[in-house]
Formats: sequence, structure tokens, C-alpha cells
Amino acid sequence: ISHGSMERTNTGKWAANHSKGVYTCACCNASLFLSRDKFDSARGHATFHKSVPNAVGYKHHEGTWWQHPEDTGIHCESCGAHLGNVRGDGPGEKG
Repeated sequence: ISHGSMERTNTGKWAANHSKGVYTCACCNASLFLSRDKFDSARGHATFHKSVPNAVGYKHHEGTWWQHPEDTGIHCESCGAHLGNVRGDGPGEKG
């Protein structure tokens, strides 16, 4: 997590999880996302419409071989752990 890498597609336990609750940072346990804001992106990773207010920070990537140039990385505001990427091809506000 803290080194900016992501788990392989469809290997994480949270992608198919449909339990109600709060998703927290694996490194510092900060509250990050609410289950009601989760949606199925068909990408094999847990995906959310929005985060808990002030819980997630954003940083634009310059792009590498494994990232789309338009990707924006997201991280835990409490500890800086890399959480994944935001892409412009997702659904609208509540899509």
C-alpha cells in the first residue's frame, strides 16, 4: 500500500464485498469510504462514488507503463498510504 502499488485485479477481498459499513485504511485504520457509496466498476477493485469528507487526497500521475496518463492517484490523508487511482471513465455522480 505505502509504496504506491495496487493489488492484482480480482484478488482483493473487498471488490466483491457487499456488507454494510465503513471501509478503513489498512495502514492507520482511518475511515475512508462508506459502503453505500460503493459501486461495481467491473474492474476487479473496490470502487466508490465518493469518500468520507477530508479522508482522501488526490495527486495527478505523470503516467507510467501500468498507468493511464490521465490517472489521478488517491491516498489516505491521515498516513499517506496509496489507495488506488481515479479515472475519468467511471459513472456520473450516482451513476
